[in-house]
Amino acid sequence: MMLKKQIADLGVSLFGLAAARVFSLLSSVLIARVAGAATFGEYSFFISVFVLLSEVPNAIDTTFIRFSNYKNEIELTESYQLISIIIKLLYVFFIILISFFLGEALAVNVFNKPGIEGMLKGSMLAASFMCLHTLIISSYQQKHKFKHVSFIRPVPGMFIFIVFVYIEFNDLSFSGDLISNVYIYVTALLACISLIILIPKTIYRYRESIGLMYGFIKVASVLVLSSIVGLIASRLDVFVMTSSMTFEEIGQYGVAIRMSILVSLITAAMTTIYVPKASAASKNYKEFINYLYMMLTYSVVQTILALIIIYKLDFLLFFIFGSEYIDVKGVAVILIVQVLFEAYSRGFQALIQCGPKPHVIFYGAVIRLILSAMLLIYLIPLYGVIGGAISVAITSGVVALLIMWVAIKDCTPAKLTTV
Repeated sequence: MMLKKQIADLGVSLFGLAAARVFSLLSSVLIARVAGAATFGEYSFFISVFVLLSEVPNAIDTTFIRFSNYKNEIELTESYQLISIIIKLLYVFFIILISFFLGEALAVNVFNKPGIEGMLKGSMLAASFMCLHTLIISSYQQKHKFKHVSFIRPVPGMFIFIVFVYIEFNDLSFSGDLISNVYIYVTALLACISLIILIPKTIYRYRESIGLMYGFIKVASVLVLSSIVGLIASRLDVFVMTSSMTFEEIGQYGVAIRMSILVSLITAAMTTIYVPKASAASKNYKEFINYLYMMLTYSVVQTILALIIIYKLDFLLFFIFGSEYIDVKGVAVILIVQVLFEAYSRGFQALIQCGPKPHVIFYGAVIRLILSAMLLIYLIPLYGVIGGAISVAITSGVVALLIMWVAIKDCTPAKLTTV
């Protein structure tokens, strides 16, 4: 019965995430086929910045779920939700200021490409709007309403893809600025809708939220800082390549990343389920054992999927992206292995986030960033894009082992908690 429930939860979450990734993949395929590798390289850079800045605030959602899922804190759910809204609004304001004052300096001095200033600012603005939209997703995730989460997740990608199709049918040329505008308008609309739904439900708890904010921020700040470092490390390959390679080469690497994303569908689905369940697992031994079995089940499913995709990789590359990108098979295989390393450690990471020492995630993120930077700087000049893939795979493997060890050591509850 427990196994059926786990598979059902995974299936529901996977459906929404698969739909979201399918729309994202369709947008990528459209740009790669119609606009060519160079423009797709620009798009890959745009998406890297967008994902980095939109996913950092997910740590705020994790904190909201962590606090509101405690048995003695359930009645404070709306208060913690309001705190999340306030903090994310401040994050949006901060990102807008950074883009306005430092956008040009980042484009010229960090990425060595002055022409991407507009696209860089656009990705930062769209990412800030996107993090407001995910407030509604975390609200349903906290309540274990995975069907609602599954329905909402694909909406941004669906709208963006529809606009891209409209652009293609009207013979408009894809460019970095055009892509930026599409993302900005779609995410701004969805952000407004999410705030209109959530603010009336939570605003009456503002006095209570003020009293709870210090404890919330204390935990969230550690997770946000860890998220920043970890996400920079995970996207560092594209950023280093942007400063040292052509957009055409980055476009080729971007195609390999998209193939690995097919495998990461289950990783994202597992994360949706892990976070609310990890809180209970870190405090009850029976729940902890069930949690470990759940991780094992999901990991086996994902490994099988990865092997199938690797076996059919030649066909998938040709069928999806075309013959122009067929030479990236080796890079794609390495990145798929990297995704598996990430998947195996994701449940343990959720345990640490909900356990007694969430700050350990920050140390792991720092190790990831340092190791990744060292390997990328050394291997990319020697082996190009395949060197970048090897770097991130090695880094993910080392950090995964570290996270697993810490989670078992610090987050295993005493057997007495089952009584």
